[in-house]
Amino acid sequence: LSRLYQSDFSRLFPSFIRLNQAAIVASILLAVSLLVFAIVRRRWLPAPLGAALAAATIAAGFVAGRQPAARVEFEDTHVVHRGGELFPHEYTVARFAYRGGWILHEGDSLSFLARAGPATLHYVTGIPSLIQIGTRVYALDPAPGYRAIPIEIERSGRVVLRCVRGSVNLDRLESR
Repeated sequence: LSRLYQSDFSRLFPSFIRLNQAAIVASILLAVSLLVFAIVRRRWLPAPLGAALAAATIAAGFVAGRQPAARVEFEDTHVVHRGGELFPHEYTVARFAYRGGWILHEGDSLSFLARAGPATLHYVTGIPSLIQIGTRVYALDPAPGYRAIPIEIERSGRVVLRCVRGSVNLDRLESR
């Protein structure tokens, strides 16, 4: 769904690899679904109403998945990658022990859903680099480890982040 609709549906499914709020929400929804199933099964609730309730739950999940998330992981499927490469590479031993990300080189770009307003960009680079988000350009200073810089997302919706100069490993973007 994430790749097909270019939206972050992954945050709606529980993950024990990258813990997320969906694990809690999914547990609650599962409990409610089982309760509704039990009610329908005992004929306290007509089957068509139970089916309508299930369809409404699926529709609500679809609408939520199409909204910009508070956190964007740049290696995720819903992010459209135009160039660059996954970090660490796919078959890296103990890949889970690394901080993930997507490496952009000069001219590469990413496209993703984001919320308007202030955000924090997490990155690492070994050389001075420039990225552009909307009409704003940000200088990224080299450092031995990951850094976080404040940025501004001009409008909600699909955003393009382009590497103007240098090379940078982008980890995540968090709306504030």
